[in-house]
Amino acid sequence: MKIRKIRGSEIDFLWNFEKENRGYDRKLLGEKFKPFYISDTNEGEKKSWLEEVKKAFQKNNVLILVAEEKGHLIGYIWVKTHFLNYLKPKKKVGYINELFVKKEFRGKGVSSKLMEKVLDWFKGQRIGFVSLGVFAQNSAAINLYKKFGFELFYSYMRKKL
Repeated sequence: MKIRKIRGSEIDFLWNFEKENRGYDRKLLGEKFKPFYISDTNEGEKKSWLEEVKKAFQKNNVLILVAEEKGHLIGYIWVKTHFLNYLKPKKKVGYINELFVKKEFRGKGVSSKLMEKVLDWFKGQRIGFVSLGVFAQNSAAINLYKKFGFELFYSYMRKKL
């Protein structure tokens, strides 16, 4: 397996991962929380999502890595750095926007390799803190992040009426 920066010509392919990820979220969270996550995979949603990724790809504070196995993309991670302006002095932090591995490659260390690479990149950017969001029901992802030293910092709760 090889971990490398994504090529601009490969960005459209990431939509395949995003569609699978949205299906996974839909199954994981069920109908109760449907209003709170994007599950649509129609052409309009595809166009909007790809525009967002392509804009991010052009920025210096963004890194998108892919995992490749035998010439096929099997996963990716999308991260960025930004400043927390409400802190004095401002603090530069990292954020993991998305981490996805195709179902058939989960449990084989792909996510760990992607995490190792981006954490090294963050260190090179002199980032002291990295944050991310994860659905509370996604125990596999939570366990991965805990393995890398992430700790629960803030809980965001919802109730359907």
